[in-house]
Amino acid sequence: MRPHLNLLTSLMFWFVSFFSQPNEVPKEAQLFFGKDPFIVHSSDRITLNEQIKERDSLKLMEILSLYFPLEIGWEGKEQIEIRQKIMENGNIGIFYSHHNIPDDALKAHQVMMELKSNGYLCWEVISIRSNWQCRRSNEQISKWGITPCP
Repeated sequence: MRPHLNLLTSLMFWFVSFFSQPNEVPKEAQLFFGKDPFIVHSSDRITLNEQIKERDSLKLMEILSLYFPLEIGWEGKEQIEIRQKIMENGNIGIFYSHHNIPDDALKAHQVMMELKSNGYLCWEVISIRSNWQCRRSNEQISKWGITPCP
């Protein structure tokens, strides 16, 4: 095989693995999102893993604070709910829901983050999935989706 073809094959493999969604959606993600669509954040996962590696050890809440807004503002009736569960595959599932967001377009946002333990206080983010609700929409106000809010 020619050297430039090896490089091209390697680049294609990297591109597919970087931008592809995990083949199997964990049962916990199916329960959390139901039949609503969600988006997988591959680049966020990579960035977050780089931030985690820069520190010696992090507790789960410290990792969450790198990605999620954990404080709510004084405007409106914001609510943040965070649940943690050991998944069937042994990884940790973090389920984050932010409701009544003080934004003209975005009403609510939910995120599922899957983490794998690589030792005491050493974590790797396996996946980040999310969807949201819009305030102004032609569809039902309670519908979760991944279409940008108007």
